[in-house]
Amino acid sequence: MSAVIFVGLCSLASLPGQSPSPLAERTPESATATIVLKDGSELYVEPRESMIHLVTQYGKLAIDRRDIVSIDFGLPTPLPLQQRLAVAERDIAQRGADSESWSVLADAREYAYPVLQRLVESRVKGVAERAAGMMRQLREAHPPERLQRIDRDRVRTRHSRYVGRIENRSIEVSSRQFGNLKLATEHLARLTLTPIQPKENVAVHAAPDPGNLVHHANVIGQVFHFVVTGQAGGAVWGSDVYTTDSTLGAVAVHAGVLKLGETGVVQVTILPGQNAYEGSTRHGITTMPYGPYPSSFSVSKPVRALPEDDDP
Repeated sequence: MSAVIFVGLCSLASLPGQSPSPLAERTPESATATIVLKDGSELYVEPRESMIHLVTQYGKLAIDRRDIVSIDFGLPTPLPLQQRLAVAERDIAQRGADSESWSVLADAREYAYPVLQRLVESRVKGVAERAAGMMRQLREAHPPERLQRIDRDRVRTRHSRYVGRIENRSIEVSSRQFGNLKLATEHLARLTLTPIQPKENVAVHAAPDPGNLVHHANVIGQVFHFVVTGQAGGAVWGSDVYTTDSTLGAVAVHAGVLKLGETGVVQVTILPGQNAYEGSTRHGITTMPYGPYPSSFSVSKPVRALPEDDDP
């Protein structure tokens, strides 16, 4: 492992008189995450990063680290090449098949694959055909699983799974063995976290039940707390992930967060729209399936205590 990965870390050598031991054998009691590096090494750490920022085709998400179960890191395009590819893509969109920027895509080889996937949908004359030809060449030269991992990080939370590109250039953690570290995401293969379990009698700043989340649909990634009473009435579309026009009280029962007639605080996370929503019957609530819808949400028990307001 190199100092490129660990900012401020001078050496991983053992102390005099101690025999070196694999990192996997040094498990601190406070560790809540396991990080696997791309060379196969493992670190047991306490994450310090509060939010993971993920760019998806539906928009940018800010995901609370406390809700994350695991992250599988893809193959990131080097930043200078990202910038050249972005300029080339815009030029091709304007100039079409005769643009000189096609050579930038050719030089980028497999890292141009995500750009070509977008250009193949272009309606500019000749662009889709040329992009499709370059994609065929890349499929012949590289394994498909490698192409699908370029700039495609996979984040799994307690209720959802997302695919996109993580914007965080590094992740802050603390280790009993090495202290505070910044791990460059380009060197990470997988991050597995132990989710923080909900606390009993959690104190939160909770708003009254809004009925549904239609008026919160434009703040993707934001987390809200509401005082809700579980109910059987209303309409609900989806399972685990619900359309924002679904009745919140019924969603809370379907998700197992509240019982019918029970009043409590629920945590709502605003999510991007989905291509399809699956209906199901859970806890006496039957939800309906639905096709594409522009905004979604998930519901859970509060996962952390928030400070109370100071008295005036």
